[in-house]
Amino acid sequence: METELGIDLGYGFALSGTYTYMDAKDTQKDAPLDGRPRHSAAAKLKYTHGPLGFWTSLDWDYTGEQYLNEEDAPQFYLWHFSLGKQLTDFLDLKCGVENIGDVRLADKSDAFSYEERGRTFWIGLTARF
Repeated sequence: METELGIDLGYGFALSGTYTYMDAKDTQKDAPLDGRPRHSAAAKLKYTHGPLGFWTSLDWDYTGEQYLNEEDAPQFYLWHFSLGKQLTDFLDLKCGVENIGDVRLADKSDAFSYEERGRTFWIGLTARF
């Protein structure tokens, strides 16, 4: 089951969010599917300053407990921030930071067989034509 909600808060602010509930099972083993959290959610607070083509957003991602490598892995959440400017009708400049808290899954549990990238800074240019 998945649900999504968004609301315009006025003054250029908007809030949106998603929630997913999953009951995924391996029917042969009668066990949870590996790497499928039962609960996950995301929220975004976005600010857009219309006349200047400027926007910024703060994002939160939550991943609930999950079964990984025959172990229970703990829940975790990540924060992200991005900033953008519309340079022309066809060109946007964007930058941001992912995983602001520098969450390292290996520090949380040995069950994590994958590693979430640490704090990462990025910059991008998007062209539309």
